[in-house]
Amino acid sequence: MEKDPRVRKVIYSEKWKKSSSGLGSSYLFGLFRKYDLAITMNTGDRGAMAAAVASKRYRVGYAQSDKPISRFLRSILFSHLIDFDETAHIAGLCSQVAEVLGITSKKVHVQLFWQSTDADQITDLLGARVNPPGYLVIHPFARWRYKYWEISRFCEVSDRLARAHGLQPVWTSSPDPEEITLLQTAAAGCSVKPLLVPGTLSLNQMACLLKGAALYIGLDTAITHIAASTGVPMVALYGPTELWRWHPWDNEHSLHKPVAFGYRGTIRSGRMVTLQAGCEHYPCIRPHCYGETENPCMMELTADAVCREAAQVLATKTDFNGAHHAA
Repeated sequence: MEKDPRVRKVIYSEKWKKSSSGLGSSYLFGLFRKYDLAITMNTGDRGAMAAAVASKRYRVGYAQSDKPISRFLRSILFSHLIDFDETAHIAGLCSQVAEVLGITSKKVHVQLFWQSTDADQITDLLGARVNPPGYLVIHPFARWRYKYWEISRFCEVSDRLARAHGLQPVWTSSPDPEEITLLQTAAAGCSVKPLLVPGTLSLNQMACLLKGAALYIGLDTAITHIAASTGVPMVALYGPTELWRWHPWDNEHSLHKPVAFGYRGTIRSGRMVTLQAGCEHYPCIRPHCYGETENPCMMELTADAVCREAAQVLATKTDFNGAHHAA
């Protein structure tokens, strides 16, 4: 966010309560009536309060139609109230905000920015390890354990794609110590040794790394959405997530018909594939799908399927004009 040339300042906050330096340090005090327009992009109370405090003129926010009391209170807080649509893709919220403000938008384009210094750091990181035809990035982690895929399958996919397409594997993780340990352990099981990036990159630098990749393989996590924003050919692996709301957003084909509410399965859009398997009922109500171990939905995705889809997106021309479609 800081690297976006349109953004002047980013203010971070972790908790509502006052910090150790006193109540005056609350970020809300710094926002108070400083802006003409404030927008909150979710239905949470925290964002609603921040928007109400920050703007002296226009306040845009969301409400849930099935919560009449909350909706009434938000109609007082906000000058522009939008009913939250749980059937729409989350990226579509931007279009809704633009529309309610009278701004015409042809399509939603998701983008992260980086500077030349970030690009230089990525060049130094890759060094002499990467030669034509390039490298593939694998991010085998997600915030929640139920979104994980078996790590040995990532090793198999990494080795097979490296040999078949001549690509140098680059494996990444967050700075979390547990992920870093697992990253290093997993790398030892690969016969084609990957270049490891153990949480040392900012999100902007990660976007730069992904932009230069020939292929990305990852789970239902933030890095996958960053990858999608760069247009890198990719295969994303999803479990019991609400796919119609959270599938990776394809900037090039976002004008096409969206994924239907309740849909489960595979989505192919341009050079982007999202694989989903497992239980067919909505919502996913099997408790063990959300446990602390790999869930059965994810385990139905095979290394063969991932390698097959990866080969297809690598072979697809960049001027592909296909639409969103399920298979």
